[in-house]
Amino acid sequence: MSTEFPDRRTDGSPLLFRIFFFGAFAFLLYQLLRIVAPFLEGILVAITLALVFYPLHAKFLSLCRGRKNLAAGSSVVALFLMVVVPILFFLGMLGRQTAALYPWIQTQVREVRQDPRSTIEDKLPAPVKKVWERVQTLMAESGTDPREAALRMVEGVVGQASTMGAAVVKNIFVFIFQTVIMIFTLFFIFRDGPRLAERVVNLIPMETAYKTHILHRVTQTLTAVVRGMFLTASVQGLLAGIGFLAAGVQFSVVLGFATAFLALIPFVGAAAVWGPVGIYLFLKGSAVQGIGILLWGGLVVSMVDNFLRPFIIGEKAKLPVVFLFFGTLGGLQAYGPIGLLVGPLTVATVLAFSKIYGEQLPQPLLKPDAHPH
Repeated sequence: MSTEFPDRRTDGSPLLFRIFFFGAFAFLLYQLLRIVAPFLEGILVAITLALVFYPLHAKFLSLCRGRKNLAAGSSVVALFLMVVVPILFFLGMLGRQTAALYPWIQTQVREVRQDPRSTIEDKLPAPVKKVWERVQTLMAESGTDPREAALRMVEGVVGQASTMGAAVVKNIFVFIFQTVIMIFTLFFIFRDGPRLAERVVNLIPMETAYKTHILHRVTQTLTAVVRGMFLTASVQGLLAGIGFLAAGVQFSVVLGFATAFLALIPFVGAAAVWGPVGIYLFLKGSAVQGIGILLWGGLVVSMVDNFLRPFIIGEKAKLPVVFLFFGTLGGLQAYGPIGLLVGPLTVATVLAFSKIYGEQLPQPLLKPDAHPH
């Protein structure tokens, strides 16, 4: 009995067949997405790590003489030791310091409120003092107590950070679960990834050149985001944390994490953390530590971005800064932490499709340098 599908290309109702087929196919894809939704973060992280660290896997594949299972297992173990273990260790320290941060800030705020003579005005330079006095006057005219508003803002920001730290501790089991999914998926991507990717690409109804262009752009952007943005931000956070620790600043791990996070955001950068910390130390009377933090931040932490990022990614996937800014923040807002990857990737894909669309538009009848008579 033959199992071949009949040839219906000459059937009288090809349109009805296509509507039914693609409608059913779309419905099944939607159901598949719902099934894998609980594991989606782990799967996306696995795909990202596989693309970024594939050169490492290629070396293991060469050392294992083509034995895919052994090479995939070796690559997974190596990434677990290089990525997962340090992250778990760091999250443990971050959770402990964040839990202690909010009570400490509350104590500082209470002391300021209880002592009406406490002020920083006398420690401010003359130009800054004039600006601060003007701000106080304007806020007082509007019926707002500037010091109370500043204290509430500090409490709110630190309270939010403390809540995030508590969420990290509470969701540690979710993190472990997603890590297991990531490791499981990573093994099969390393083992069967190229073959599966080829099959998926062959299903895309586009010309080969366009498919190659889109995949090349997405791969470059993903690699650039992870190697360039994340690695550079991590180094900046580590260096900033070392500087804070050397200066005797409390909660150096939390501040280092904040530095790394803000370093991911264009136009904001690591200076949004080390700058206020250095100024705070200087105004508190710790002039040596404050100036040291400002010099360390300006000459070391922020300078890392100027040479490390271009060294890692060169000119690859160089998105316009404004698109990168909105892609990063918008992705973070829409998808959470994984949006730091999804946002820039979406921007890069849209730009790739826009280029293809522009190439498909009819060419103008007149050349750019031609003029009608």
